[in-house]
Amino acid sequence: MAPSSSPVAATSFAADPQSILTKQQVCDFLQMSPRALEMAVRRNEFPPAVRVGKRVYWSRKSVENFIREQFREQDAWRGGF
Repeated sequence: MAPSSSPVAATSFAADPQSILTKQQVCDFLQMSPRALEMAVRRNEFPPAVRVGKRVYWSRKSVENFIREQFREQDAWRGGF
């Protein structure tokens, strides 16, 4: 995984710790292994992490946007009922 570096993340984390997710929190939320998450990031199928010190984080918004995009077509489906 090639996390990006951003001083904004550290500021956002301090301002609203609920808006930042750890790798384990993302994995728990998406019910996937850390290895599967790393592979999805490498394949550009999931947003890259932001490195803060030795740790990596994702914004809750980026994870929610990922989920929304995955289900966009399903949510738009009206069916033939």
